[in-house]
Amino acid sequence: MRWAVAHFGQKVAGSPLNCLVLCLLRHFARRSPAKGERRGASRTSILGAAWVDDLGLCKIVKYHGKCDGLEGGCPVCEEFVEEGRKSQNYFIWLCRQLGIGLAEEKHQWLAQKLEYAGFLYDTVRGLLLILDPKLEKVVSCLREWASAMMVTSRELDSVRGRIIHYSLCIKHIRILATEITWLIGTEEEPAYDEKLQVTDEMRELARELEEVVQLYAPQGRDLWPAVPSSLYGGFLRGETGHGVAVATWDSGPHGWAALWKWWECKSGNKVLEERLLIGTWPAGSDVSEQVHREGLGGCLMLEAMAHDKDLTGWLVILRNDAESALTAFRKGSSRSRISPTV
Repeated sequence: MRWAVAHFGQKVAGSPLNCLVLCLLRHFARRSPAKGERRGASRTSILGAAWVDDLGLCKIVKYHGKCDGLEGGCPVCEEFVEEGRKSQNYFIWLCRQLGIGLAEEKHQWLAQKLEYAGFLYDTVRGLLLILDPKLEKVVSCLREWASAMMVTSRELDSVRGRIIHYSLCIKHIRILATEITWLIGTEEEPAYDEKLQVTDEMRELARELEEVVQLYAPQGRDLWPAVPSSLYGGFLRGETGHGVAVATWDSGPHGWAALWKWWECKSGNKVLEERLLIGTWPAGSDVSEQVHREGLGGCLMLEAMAHDKDLTGWLVILRNDAESALTAFRKGSSRSRISPTV
C-alpha cells in the first residue's frame, strides 16, 4: 500500500494513515458473522496487523494437533484454504472499491509461510527464521570486518544494526551487539566517519558473531515465545515437565546464594527437585554496585549449576530483584562497561 503518512520518527498513532488502517482492520475482524457465531470470532473474520503502510492478514484454522500443514496435506488446514482465498479476494475487492492502491508486485498470496523484513514466518513450525540471502549478507559483513585493516564507526554501526535486527530470529547474538556499541563509543559527526584500526579484539568479536550466527540461524526462534509469568505459573503447577528450571538468586557484599528448582520423574511420579548454591566473590571482583553484584552472582550461579547438571537445551527462568541485571542478561549493558565484562 502507498499512503501519505507522517514522517518516520514522528508519532503516527493519530495520523490519517492509522485512522484508515484501523477502520479496515476492525471491519475485517468483525464482518458478517453467521447465525450462532460471535462477531470477531467467526469463520468470515479476517485478523490483521499493520506496520506503517504494510498490512498482514491471517485466517485462524480449527484447533488441532501438530501437523505438516498444507505442504504435508493436512486435511484440517486444507479445509480453510477456500475460505482464506475468499477472504483475500474480498480484501482486494474492497480496497479497489475504496480507491486504496495496493502494491500488487509485493503481494503474497495465501500460505502458511511468508516473508517480510528479511524474515521467514513459518506458522506451521512456529518459527521465525532469517532468509538465506539475508544470512549470506550478514556473514559477508562479518567476514569483511574481520579481514579489514581499517573501519569507521559508521560501518560498525551498520553491522550492529543488522545484528540487532536479526537477533529476533537468531538466538544469542543480541548480547554480542552490545559489544559492538562499546567499540563504536559515543563519537559524534564528523568523527563518525574517521578510520579506526581494526584490533585483535574486534576481529575476535567478528569471528565469534559469525560462529554464533552460523550455528543458531538454522534453528530460528519461537514465533510465539512463552510469556515468562505464564510459564512460571505453569511451572509452579507442575505443567512444564522436564527441561524447565527456575533459578532465584540474590547477592550481597560478601557473596551470593541461589535456589534452583526443576521437576524430575521418579518411579512414575513428578517430583520437585531443589538445589541451594552459595558462593563468595572471586578475588578482585568489583561488587560495589548492586547491578554488578547481581550480574556477577547470576553468572557464577549458572556456572556452578552447569558443573552439577547438564543444562543443554534447558529453559531457565531467571528471578532476581534487580531489573537492570536481568536486562543485561537478555541484551547486554550499553551503559556500564563492567556488566558486559562480567
